[in-house]
Amino acid sequence: MEEEGEESLQEAKQKKLRQMFARQQAHAQIESQKKSLLQRVLDTGAYERAMMVRISSPDTYERLVSVLAQLYQSGQLKGELNEEQLKAVLAKMTARREGSISIRKK
Repeated sequence: MEEEGEESLQEAKQKKLRQMFARQQAHAQIESQKKSLLQRVLDTGAYERAMMVRISSPDTYERLVSVLAQLYQSGQLKGELNEEQLKAVLAKMTARREGSISIRKK
């Protein structure tokens, strides 16, 4: 009876490992697609900057890839973006709206 429990436990571990492996493969494939898109729409300098953004700010990188994918799919990108153009896109993405707080005294 103990052997059945151990076999069941082993099967559960194997299933969990297979699921983890499948998730890792899916994540790697998605990341590969992102890099492929970036290599298609960015020149070498801009691509290197995008990889630095990926390291320093993963959330900004994800938003950048999303924005570039939308621009690419809609046909708004004409040729490769250079590093200066990528900086401009990043600046627009990260620009914060200046809010003002007004205090009224009664």
